[in-house]
Amino acid sequence: MDATQGRAPVRRGPRARLGRLGGRAALAWLALVAGACQRTVPIGDTTPSRVAGASAPTVGLSSTATDMVLHADMPVVPGRNLLWCATTQLAWDAFGEVLRGLGAPSRDLRLGPPAPPALVAAMNRHDVQPGDLDTGAYVVEAGFVGDGLAARFERRVSAMGQRFPLDLNGLHPEGIAALAFLYKDLPFEQPFLVHESPLRFDGGSTPLAAFGSQHDAKGAEHARMLRQVRLHEAERESSARSGEADYVVTLLPRGGADRIVLGHIARPTTLASGWATVAGLLARPEARVPNATTLEVPKVDFAATHRFREVERARLLDAPPIKPPTELVRLEQRLEFRLSENGARLVAAVAMASNMAASAPPAPSYLHLRFDRPFLLALVRDGAPRPYFLAWFGNDRLFVRQ
Repeated sequence: MDATQGRAPVRRGPRARLGRLGGRAALAWLALVAGACQRTVPIGDTTPSRVAGASAPTVGLSSTATDMVLHADMPVVPGRNLLWCATTQLAWDAFGEVLRGLGAPSRDLRLGPPAPPALVAAMNRHDVQPGDLDTGAYVVEAGFVGDGLAARFERRVSAMGQRFPLDLNGLHPEGIAALAFLYKDLPFEQPFLVHESPLRFDGGSTPLAAFGSQHDAKGAEHARMLRQVRLHEAERESSARSGEADYVVTLLPRGGADRIVLGHIARPTTLASGWATVAGLLARPEARVPNATTLEVPKVDFAATHRFREVERARLLDAPPIKPPTELVRLEQRLEFRLSENGARLVAAVAMASNMAASAPPAPSYLHLRFDRPFLLALVRDGAPRPYFLAWFGNDRLFVRQ
């Protein structure tokens, strides 16, 4: 079945074709060449970093059917987006270290109701490890607020040339807080082109802006674009069973230390299981990306803030015995993410605080990878076993409209 009929198969022929990335689930962050149906369309900023004073479009999680989660072992729901970032784990672990310094038996946080025990247990696995992030990309501070914690933290963020986007004025002066900030700017050495024809996601009618490459483009710029693309495909028998092609497209930003991974896979049970599927495909031999390649990826641009109410007001069971008992009164995260023809940009901020204390189709003439169905996106350090940002895009409400 052709991609225009709701499928996005990987097809190979004499002139292999790299089609649209947009047909299935994906894990996951110019010289522009004009083709017969393509042209350079300058939309927004010219780099992944925003110009001074510009801000990401803020979206409501409920209005965009988006969930922000503390841990990647959370279920993927049909039709909904799912966002996770390692910064929540960084803050959680740092908070636990403070309590351990006050006499707690370990850095594991023990929380009373209403915190879900399964979620607390998952966070206490401390899945984010050294090497998952480069040390120059993030700042974490934890301790007593009254010891100048916020000012010290904000100075470190400022030294990165950034500003912490969450309000820290309401922190209890006698409470404990853990603050985390992550900034990743991942520009492409060679910007991709912006497609003139809109992309429509998962059978929807909304026209969406997309970037990538065009199979009939020529010249050095097109070749440089494709040198930034890696492709890993599932075994043909596996794809036949699923009814659609499973593949992973990796985009290589400048510098080579990070990867923007797009997993064209069936909807996983959880974000973590989706990453496991993608990691398995990445372990397969790399497939050839021919010059006759069309790549279509929806542009993403949003900012969202969320309070994790499921753990707020939970008693910290290993805090010093005082009255009233010490509770976790705030766990808040802001995510800003942009993916465009110029690269990816991620800003993540966390404030955590207490009170006191199928059969192969006929071969066409080029390869077409399209991400016009739900997909998983990941940002991961080269060689790291775990990503530091995961997103499941189950609807089109976080994408850029054309």
